Amino acid sequence: SIWGTRASNGVIVLTSKKGKKNQPLSISVSSTLTVGSKPNLYYRPQISSSDFIDLEQDLFKNNYYFFDQLYNYTPLSPAVEIFIQRSNNQITAADSASRIDALKAYDVRSQLNRYAYRPSVHQQYLLNLSGGNENQHFYISGGYDKNLANSVTDKFDRITFNANNTFSLLKDRLEITSGINVSSAQTYSKSDTYTPYTPYDRLADDKGNSLPVVTLTTLRSSYIDTAGNGKLLDWHYRPKDEFNPNTKAQSDQYKINLGFNFKIVKGLNLTGGYQFLKETNTINADYGISSYFTRSTINQYSSIVDNMVVRPVTLGDILYRTEVSSISKTGRLQLNYNEVLAQDHEINAIAGYEGSDSRSRSTGLILYGYDPELLTNTNNAIDPQKFYPYYYEPFIARQIQTAPDLRELTNITQSYYANVSYT
Repeated sequence: SIWGTRASNGVIVLTSKKGKKNQPLSISVSSTLTVGSKPNLYYRPQISSSDFIDLEQDLFKNNYYFFDQLYNYTPLSPAVEIFIQRSNNQITAADSASRIDALKAYDVRSQLNRYAYRPSVHQQYLLNLSGGNENQHFYISGGYDKNLANSVTDKFDRITFNANNTFSLLKDRLEITSGINVSSAQTYSKSDTYTPYTPYDRLADDKGNSLPVVTLTTLRSSYIDTAGNGKLLDWHYRPKDEFNPNTKAQSDQYKINLGFNFKIVKGLNLTGGYQFLKETNTINADYGISSYFTRSTINQYSSIVDNMVVRPVTLGDILYRTEVSSISKTGRLQLNYNEVLAQDHEINAIAGYEGSDSRSRSTGLILYGYDPELLTNTNNAIDPQKFYPYYYEPFIARQIQTAPDLRELTNITQSYYANVSYT
């Protein structure tokens, strides 16, 4: 009962660092640097490219890819494309064998290790000040973190500040505490990560030039080579060109704590506390016009009418934005009694009140044709009630949502508690 109704499943108590009475000013500075190696992509056993292609060949001979071939846009691996060309007498047996042997020599892990990963670097800087006298003691700290993850697209920065102060008054009968915590963090990452379709995917040629690949979410290479007769945007997916962060998560937190402990008489004291917390979390995922995601989305809803391209999703970035903000206030007042009687008897009693008010608001929206310089978009050009057909499959159509998502949550709680024990 000491922690109120919200503690029915247990409580974790965290005690922050504080200064000490009659302590001279102490200054502490520290810096740490941790460098890690690239991940070992060869640690986990993986089927070889040669065995994988042999498996694909067996599946092809047993018509495993028959239904995939019925749709000319369904993605197929480079080896299966070669098997199809050979079965259609589009290439000779010698050409087929030569191309297959070339694919068997590739290992996507070597190129991932070169282009997608790097050694991790974690940097941390800390500054602490503490001290006190007979009636007051304080603790102040500030920190900065700068981390580069193994993935070349991921990094993290954070600034923190913490300060608390304690005053002792009325000959130590009254203790007043205050504290403030501020933190601001930025996390950069890649929303649409690359997952190899085959163990022999090739991301770049010998000169480092980016090469297109197919995945479960792309279209067949032979289809997009001719789709639109050159009128559509480039529909190829080149992972090497996509290894850059497109998502920024900003997290800011402000917290203020106030408290007191008043010794009324021997064995009886009154404690109270108040906390104000404000948090804001914003995520911006900006898919640039040159990214595969944006190019594919624009093409997907495009159509060619009278030899002209009609684009419901206009040229420009696509921005996904989510923002969640919350403010919470918590107050607590508790009366404590502890008395030992005749050495063999002890009474412990508490009675208190706790109340909290938490309010949060979240917004989410998608902006098409977004211009990050002018902060404009072309959502008004899209009819959210209309079903737009896919370019590669006109029998499939869907609506393009442009309406923002708004949500609010209010949570107000109050609890009264009391507990008496006799030993």
